[in-house]
Amino acid sequence: GWARAFEDIELLKQMGCNAQRFSIEWTDIEPRRGIFNEDALVFYERYCEALIDNNITPMVTLHHFVHPVW
Repeated sequence: GWARAFEDIELLKQMGCNAQRFSIEWTDIEPRRGIFNEDALVFYERYCEALIDNNITPMVTLHHFVHPVW
């Protein structure tokens, strides 16, 4: 989840990870058709930047078995 995401980067570094694969649930980005969650977009941008700043390559999965209800 989002609550500990940035703390987890330190754990990834301690384990020697150089990449992290994670999913972005589309309904986090677009909870209603045509309505975009700017907070989610900012979070994912900052999270990817933090991974890169720590020499960890983000590997993003955009489709992970979740489809918007609409």
